[in-house]
Amino acid sequence: MGYKPLTGAQKRYMVYADSQLLALLGFGASAWQVADRDRSIGWSGDQRKRNLQLVVNNARYLILPWVKCHNLASHILSIAAKRLPDDWQQQ
Repeated sequence: MGYKPLTGAQKRYMVYADSQLLALLGFGASAWQVADRDRSIGWSGDQRKRNLQLVVNNARYLILPWVKCHNLASHILSIAAKRLPDDWQQQ
């Protein structure tokens, strides 16, 4: 799929078990205009301008191919979703 650097504000995580790298995650600032997202949320143009800073995009998520663990993806995503708001504000 190729590699393009994330733009704008971003937060990256490396996930380890003991000293073994399991996964990599990248979160970034949300895209300025996504018609389907804005329509689904029900935002007007003014609401989008006010609230877009509250939306974060999961831009990268890779579990390394040799890692085999049932439900690992959802477990990691759950932990990241709980941790991200505080980490994002702190950064």
